[in-house]
Amino acid sequence: MKTFSLAFLLVGAVVGAGFASGREILSFFGDSPSIFIAPLVGAVFFFGSILFLSVGAKVKADNITAANLLIMGNKHIIADILLLFNGVIMLGGMLAAMNSLFNMLLPLSPLYAFMAGILCAILVARGLKGLLKCNAILTPIVIAIMIVICIFAILRSDGTGSQTIFFAPNPLNYPMILIYMSMNMMLASTVLTTIHTFNKRQIMTASFLASIVIAGLMAVLIFALNSSSDYYTAMPLVSMALSSGPILFYFAIAAIGVSIFTSMMTAMIGLDSWLKPITGGKWYSIVIVLISGLILSMLGFETVVAFLYPVIGVLGLVYIVWCIVYLAKNRKKDLTKDKSI
Repeated sequence: MKTFSLAFLLVGAVVGAGFASGREILSFFGDSPSIFIAPLVGAVFFFGSILFLSVGAKVKADNITAANLLIMGNKHIIADILLLFNGVIMLGGMLAAMNSLFNMLLPLSPLYAFMAGILCAILVARGLKGLLKCNAILTPIVIAIMIVICIFAILRSDGTGSQTIFFAPNPLNYPMILIYMSMNMMLASTVLTTIHTFNKRQIMTASFLASIVIAGLMAVLIFALNSSSDYYTAMPLVSMALSSGPILFYFAIAAIGVSIFTSMMTAMIGLDSWLKPITGGKWYSIVIVLISGLILSMLGFETVVAFLYPVIGVLGLVYIVWCIVYLAKNRKKDLTKDKSI
């Protein structure tokens, strides 16, 4: 059960507003992405999950600052600032997504972001265990609803738009795959690098299961996006659902709302763990994090996804390389120690 909880935590960190709505895929890979992007994203996600979970198992730290101190030594402040920047952008993006999503029902923003942020703060105060439970329960429901919406969109299509997906990816898509998954993994890294209760087998199994789910879900989404003319909207999947009838539309609102919320929790937990040692109080740090996210959410969901998410992805590659170097150095030390015994 612990392994499945970890797998759903990994999936929940990626399946946020951008992924679940389809907007993220279109922003990174264009209006007619190749279906072969999906397994490549899954493979990168698999290795990225193993990387951060292995770092967490090695450093055995309870907050991201302590983890970065062990990973980077006296240069940890660079990683702290990078992850802080990443977390605030992600949180702001999720809060902005709440406004965009529920404004489709009734335009009351920024009330939606404010209410969701307060609820998220209360749950985050309960710690990582609450996040694991939420993801294990809610993520499978979200995935099921997304698949149903995509199937309806594909069945409604005349098939002309979906023919392009079987071509090889645009050469520019290959570096974008790394940037895209770097962006997603940076959100999860603030949590994953502080998890140290799983063994190697559990880490491998959870990472494999999560990567299969992500790759499969992305393939279905790409097929649906290529079969629909709703890609120009802020939340294409919701528009697809609306075209299929009001019942599916309300299910889409609920599913994407949940996926936004789980990613919001991941971002807030990471920021809270970074800020808590500085503020010295649980609620002080959460309030500061929430206010920062609400301010950034004023930029709007599409602006954050289109302009700020790629910046996170590029900067995140630097942190990923640093983590790889850290594990390589420690592996070398372990081998040297074993030979000396």
